[in-house]
Amino acid sequence: LYQAENVHTSITCCCSPQAKQKNATLRPTPTDHHFIVALLGHIDMRLTTARRTKCLLFSERCILVSALAGIAFSLIAYSVLHSLAVQNVGIFDPSSSRMPVSPLTILNSAATAMATIVSRHDTAATQVRTASTTGLEFVHLTKTAGSAIEEAAARSGVKWGVCHWKRVKKFGPVCLYKDWEITRPAYNRSAIPFQFKGSLGEPWHTPPHWFRENPYVGSTTFCVVRDPYERMVSEYYSKFGGYNGADRNNVTVMNVWMKKRLSPQAKKQVHRLPQHLYVYNLEGSRVIDHVLRFEHLDSDFTSLMERYGLGVALPQRMNVRNATTSMLTTANLTDDTIQMINEHYDADFLLFNYSKVKDSSEMLMVRHFKT
Repeated sequence: LYQAENVHTSITCCCSPQAKQKNATLRPTPTDHHFIVALLGHIDMRLTTARRTKCLLFSERCILVSALAGIAFSLIAYSVLHSLAVQNVGIFDPSSSRMPVSPLTILNSAATAMATIVSRHDTAATQVRTASTTGLEFVHLTKTAGSAIEEAAARSGVKWGVCHWKRVKKFGPVCLYKDWEITRPAYNRSAIPFQFKGSLGEPWHTPPHWFRENPYVGSTTFCVVRDPYERMVSEYYSKFGGYNGADRNNVTVMNVWMKKRLSPQAKKQVHRLPQHLYVYNLEGSRVIDHVLRFEHLDSDFTSLMERYGLGVALPQRMNVRNATTSMLTTANLTDDTIQMINEHYDADFLLFNYSKVKDSSEMLMVRHFKT
């Protein structure tokens, strides 16, 4: 059963209990309304399917093709239904043996109403095509609320970070297709510090100036930095590259895991790259325009969005670890682990004005004063 509310239509399965009950009392009548609603309903479905399959993300031709296919299908269905009506099958009023409405009437009525349907379905496509024209791009450092920022942006019609490189369906239509590709050779090896030359992983987590062809060129960029101790604990609990064993809340296990990955022999990965490598190049020049701090991200991010006239708002609960499954904190870092973090992220402490501690006793004191 097609049900109309203006030109917005939906389908109720004819086999559902509600539909069966309705069928007992409802007999379609041979009116223009019945056929036009059926036609528009089918076109509406075609456009929805096209949008879900990325058709509308590339050109308006897809709208036309989908609409014409819908009209063709509806005319075929119309012919079948009319034939049944003429044969007095009982689908239409048995007293009527004439064609209830001509195909030309269907097309004329559809042409008038299709503009509304196309406009509604083209909104998502327009969002996608204009999402990258804001002039502001986000550089995603790991464990700094990056995924929350990317999702909030995508749901506001802005394409940032992972959405350029990868299809993420849960972020909505803006993130349904990728528009950046890695060209080979992908990286400018001379821009990468020697000890990190094996750190090339996901492109959306890679420092922009490490690319041979930097996709961020011409855009204003921003990123978020975080206290190195807190970031390392967050890396430990991360679903991506962190530790997920049943004993993950064991203090010894956490510290052994961190020391192994911070050792000079460990394979370097983008998930533990020092943050200054994103913000500064090897010559010491700053290559990121805006650096926000995780510790007061709400105010920093809101100010930046207001400055660029973007309506992106962060969720209230963001990057909050589950206290029942992620119980350890920086207070559980041992002296050895703290020393290794201090050495590995030395430049991060200095350049982003984060305070170092010498040992676990000082860490407990600092946490006490913060709370």
